Amino acid sequence: MMLRIGTRLTNDKKNIDLLVCHVSCCRRFTALYDLNGFDPKKNLSKPEAWRMDDVLAHITSHSLQVERFDYPIVMTRSDDWIATEMGKGTWLDKRDYKFRKIESLVSPDKIEQYLYGKGLAAEIKPLLGKDKWKGKASFHSAINRYIIFGCTKNSLLPFGLMQCGSNYLHVKDLSDSQIKRGPNGKNGKVKVRSNARCVNDVDKLNIKKTAAFIKSNHVNFSIAFAYRLYHRTFERYVIERETTLGTQRIFNPFPEEDRISDGMFRYHFKKIIDKASLLRLKHGDVNFAKDFEDRQGKSFDGVLGATQRYEVDATILDCYVRYPFDTSKRYSMGRPVLYLVVDVYSTMIVGMYLGFDGPNWQGVSQALANACLDKVEFAKRFGVLLDKNDWPAKHVPIELAIDNGPEYRKTFIDALLNARIGIEDVAFMAIYRGDAKGVVERKFGTVNDQVIKFIPGALAELPKREDSHASNHALYDYDSLMQVLIAEICYHNNSADRLKRLNFKGLVNGTDFTPKAIFLNSLEDMEKVGRLNSGVSEAKIRWAFLPEERATVTSSSIRFEGVEYHHPYFKSSGGYARARHHGTFNILVKRMYDNINELLHETDDGQIVKLRLKNINNENPLASQHWEQVMHLMEQEKDMLHEHKQNALITRSYWDSVTDLTTAQQEAERSLAPKNKHKSIQPGIKARQQIQKLVLRTQANQQLDNTFGTGTDLESMKPAVMDDLDDELYGD
Repeated sequence: MMLRIGTRLTNDKKNIDLLVCHVSCCRRFTALYDLNGFDPKKNLSKPEAWRMDDVLAHITSHSLQVERFDYPIVMTRSDDWIATEMGKGTWLDKRDYKFRKIESLVSPDKIEQYLYGKGLAAEIKPLLGKDKWKGKASFHSAINRYIIFGCTKNSLLPFGLMQCGSNYLHVKDLSDSQIKRGPNGKNGKVKVRSNARCVNDVDKLNIKKTAAFIKSNHVNFSIAFAYRLYHRTFERYVIERETTLGTQRIFNPFPEEDRISDGMFRYHFKKIIDKASLLRLKHGDVNFAKDFEDRQGKSFDGVLGATQRYEVDATILDCYVRYPFDTSKRYSMGRPVLYLVVDVYSTMIVGMYLGFDGPNWQGVSQALANACLDKVEFAKRFGVLLDKNDWPAKHVPIELAIDNGPEYRKTFIDALLNARIGIEDVAFMAIYRGDAKGVVERKFGTVNDQVIKFIPGALAELPKREDSHASNHALYDYDSLMQVLIAEICYHNNSADRLKRLNFKGLVNGTDFTPKAIFLNSLEDMEKVGRLNSGVSEAKIRWAFLPEERATVTSSSIRFEGVEYHHPYFKSSGGYARARHHGTFNILVKRMYDNINELLHETDDGQIVKLRLKNINNENPLASQHWEQVMHLMEQEKDMLHEHKQNALITRSYWDSVTDLTTAQQEAERSLAPKNKHKSIQPGIKARQQIQKLVLRTQANQQLDNTFGTGTDLESMKPAVMDDLDDELYGD
């Protein structure tokens, strides 16, 4: 076995711990230092010289473990680091002073002479009496330290002072003598007026109990509150006295000399509960993990290329949207929820959805479907004309990362995976942990801070009392806000700086480093390795992502949420006939929330058809509207119908009063005639009817005379008619 400087020989059971400090190959000797009781702050004794053969035999006979000795880490630091980063410039001065003293005594031959020969007494004697080193012990202590710590200059650093004060032992309780009360200010120059006692082990245990109690029972936290709780629990006594109302309990604090001070509590509370634990107590486990916990990984760890992982999340935008179904153009329909889908590898925004409900799994499904579909037709619906290269995101991802929140239904995830459109995994991130989806979270900050906060209707960061609420200034309706967001997303995808995301191939080829350029460049690599999902039809994508809902087939249409749809399939398959003769029935449908015009339905033979909105002569006011706006309008219509019914009742009551008066008058007139005793139909009804017609005709002719000033030709009336009437009235 070859012995080397820095080798440690140990056997814990036999309490053996030896350090090889020096090896003399020519003498076949080595110097060992016993590390039992080792204290770098004290003067170190001279290492003991051993014959190498004896050392090897000792290792064998005592079954010693051979390992490396860990020298203090400060010995490996540069002078610049020690002076600037550690702030120990004085250590360098002390080291250099000691080394100048022993420099002539630590050459290799002098060290061998000191350890294995006659020693260095003769060499040290001429150096005595200079500066503070007047005795041999100072030289021996420095030489021993130099040898024990590897014969390097940094072995003379006073690193033992790093642990200074750590060996202070608190008393166990008040029955022990008070070892330490603390200094009277820095250097004893500041008068300390507190008479508080020192901290003992019982106090430290009580401080721990206080912290544990706060963590379990209090949401809010401060050290001042912790001290009040500690003082109330552990530094008070109770006096009971009898009063007329019964026994009264009075709390009094211990005398100051029997308490610890506020400063002592704070100092030891922070030592017992470290800074990280304090932040965890103050902000809670979830917020601590989100905002304060250390992180070493990147959001794209394990992501090899574009479309491998999409992140999706939602936020409520800081602006109000104008309500479109309003002639005043002043009403707001609230703050919308923006859902974004981002490709983790390139940070390109690949999908979006703007709604007014949630955040929930329905909105996520809409955004995911949008992420996998062509954006040209999507943008065209809102009046934005895109080239296919402006937003080239129409690929199905391999993985998805979403919140593990209760709003994301397991049935939705299962259906998504079972659809077999290329998605292999759905990763659930910790709930309320936006930092777990850092890529998409940063995009929300960009949208809110750089776009939304500057548009009319945006929430003010510091609202003034005299200002009216932001909802009164809403400018953009749903479609126009969608235009703004689509433009901003395209701007981001085509302009953001992602130089750090550019791979080696992109650097060599001079590829642009915008999110879109990195996305397109990576698609080629993903296709080569077979990790790019092949094209999937629009119908299959929508059917896979969108939630299942129920529509009702009637004899003339398919009704869904009060809106009528039609498709020839239900005519040819007999669906309408079945509903007419056997009653209505339900079918499964799926919808895109941003447009009411279409529904999807999977037929019995597996074909996905589009049900179209019934819009005869383009008169349907709901066409091309957002579903949530339509639902809001329908609620308004229900309110209008309810109000109409109330007005109808009021109108009915008024006209009933008119007809009741007429009825009473007629009943009064009829009461003068004898009661009719006929059981069968009255005779002469037809004749009386003819007389009434003649009367009405005469009245009409008279009215024409009065209006136009013309005469009436009574001779034109047929005498036969008069004769017939006479016969009816008076008989033959």
